[in-house]
Amino acid sequence: MDPGKLYLALQVADLNRSLAFYRQLGFEPDPRQGGIEQKWLLLHCKDMTLALFQDMFPRDMLVFESDHVRELYRDLQAKGLSIDVAVNIEGHSGACHFALLDPDGHPLLFDQREKKSS
Repeated sequence: MDPGKLYLALQVADLNRSLAFYRQLGFEPDPRQGGIEQKWLLLHCKDMTLALFQDMFPRDMLVFESDHVRELYRDLQAKGLSIDVAVNIEGHSGACHFALLDPDGHPLLFDQREKKSS
């Protein structure tokens, strides 16, 4: 089982202030993902990805981005893991996600975005 590409999602108090800080570290926002007006940004620096969210989630979390989230969901359920949230998992296409907690209470989000046509 491949859980997908891993990145950290940070909950921030001021998205503009955080963006300015992370730009000083070399991160730049992905213009195709999120935006200040949507209150979330996906930032990249070389092969690193960092997500910033303002007023969207209660805690920082690990995010696994995959094109196979529905399969991961079924596999983890079959292994007996307790899924806390599942959105559009029963659908056959489109964006979906599910979340669970690790044994120490750290949130993990498994996210599949809508595929954008080129």
